[in-house]
Amino acid sequence: MRHAFPVIHAAFLATLLVAVPARANEIETQMAQCSDRAADPDSIIDACGWLFDSGRLPRYAVARSYASRGIAYVRQEKYELALDDLGRALARNSGIAEALIHRGIAYSHTGRNVLALNDFNKAIGLTPRDARAFLGRANAHAGKDDTERALTDFEKAIKLKPDYAEAFFDRGNLQAKEKERDLAIADYTQAITLDPAYKDAWMQRANVHATGEDHEKAIADYDKVLELDPESVDATFGRGVAYGELDQMDLALADLNRVLELDPTYVQAYFGRGYAYLQKNLYEKAIADYDEVIARSPYVADAWHARGTAYVESSQFDLALSDLKRALELKPDDAEIHYEHGRALAGTEETDKAVKAFSRAISLDPEHANALAARGIAYLEQDETDAAKSDFDAAKPLLDKAIEEDPDDAATYATRGRVQQKRGDTTAALADFQTAHDKGDRSEPVITALKAAGKI
Repeated sequence: MRHAFPVIHAAFLATLLVAVPARANEIETQMAQCSDRAADPDSIIDACGWLFDSGRLPRYAVARSYASRGIAYVRQEKYELALDDLGRALARNSGIAEALIHRGIAYSHTGRNVLALNDFNKAIGLTPRDARAFLGRANAHAGKDDTERALTDFEKAIKLKPDYAEAFFDRGNLQAKEKERDLAIADYTQAITLDPAYKDAWMQRANVHATGEDHEKAIADYDKVLELDPESVDATFGRGVAYGELDQMDLALADLNRVLELDPTYVQAYFGRGYAYLQKNLYEKAIADYDEVIARSPYVADAWHARGTAYVESSQFDLALSDLKRALELKPDDAEIHYEHGRALAGTEETDKAVKAFSRAISLDPEHANALAARGIAYLEQDETDAAKSDFDAAKPLLDKAIEEDPDDAATYATRGRVQQKRGDTTAALADFQTAHDKGDRSEPVITALKAAGKI
């Protein structure tokens, strides 16, 4: 029995001698993974966390490991976690330029632009030819609305790295914010040229095309986003809105329905679909969608306005008045809401009040052709023929101009038809009503006039 202990001891030592190198190899593997900036952020975070938990991380590697994990958190947009780790790294080694750049990015994304600028300045002092530091500082200046300094730093970043797609993209964002549409498009185009798979650049260029009412180009860019990401809710929504602006309502509805399949909480899609239904005279469906918008966003004046308009179009004037009154409480100086309010009052035969509502719309927008036409009609009902003629004469050239600018707008032809009718020009009125009808207008004045003339 005396020999048992040494035998057991020897076996234990043999196991230990095998385990120690294995443990060392594991630490080396995890250190390599923790420091691999090209790796997936989750794997970096897991590896660095393993090292911290092991208690065996060499002291010389602690600061770099915190920096590596912090950078991974920045890539995941987990900025508070990033700031904690990057702060620990820089407390141990204030000369890690990568940590300064990425902490600056985290500060910038969380609105702490002064702190961001401080970090980017330090990083530039350490690595004056690092384009990323200048790009970060440019974005921090942009966050402080210092456009001149931002543009200077964007230029420096691009000069240091002419193929820096992200720099062109970020500068494009600033140009778009400053409403420099052509410059923004040029920058997004360069970003796409450098990186044809840059989904965000396609998306932003589409949005700028859309805001500039270049809807065909917007649709082409949204198509590209959806080619890269078939389930992009924002691109599907943007394309649906663009189709709506082009009066391609069936295509608009297809996209907006798809948005709501992907995300039933996407409030803007209910609003856009309500508009499409309204244009197709599907009033109850439009009202149902506006109900959703109001339930989710009860303080948005445009939602009350839109539902009020749907009620006017469907001759539910009392409901319209209630909605439009609420819209005016939220947005009292909106000419279009006052105009719709006037229409609702006219529908309830409150002509005096309707005239006041139309007059308010005109005071806010003196070239509101629809309000002038509607007030003229209301004046006729009050036997104020001179006032009516004045309004019709003022409305006619405005309507002519509107049709010249948008010859596919059926509603404008219908309005001009009513003006021509009231001015006694029956032939011109019928021509406008026929055009309105051909373009899809099925409103009561159009149908009544065409039936009376035997045209339908």
